[in-house]
Amino acid sequence: MPSPVKFRLLTDEMIHRDVVRMLIASGCDVLKCPKGLKNGDVYQLAKREERFLITQDKDFSDPRRYPPSDTSGIVCVRVFPPTIANLLSGIKTFIHEKKPDDIKGRLIILK
Repeated sequence: MPSPVKFRLLTDEMIHRDVVRMLIASGCDVLKCPKGLKNGDVYQLAKREERFLITQDKDFSDPRRYPPSDTSGIVCVRVFPPTIANLLSGIKTFIHEKKPDDIKGRLIILK
């Protein structure tokens, strides 16, 4: 029997496809944001779908513009250098250490 989905998340267009594949392989329910969607629409989609947003767009780290308290949570990935290997490592560690309740309504900057 498959394990239950740990996270329901929305990835924006800045998240590399290899990261999306890793998230799916890790048991996450992933919705990839359509290309060209404006940030406000990405934020609303995450709220409507009750998914936490995972992004590399620093605009989402401004809680006045995009209040995390209204969402399932926002994770801004700011690893440096932003290589695919570093992104995969940082995000994989994060999803294995956290639970959805750790993120709900919060802004998390993943460095």
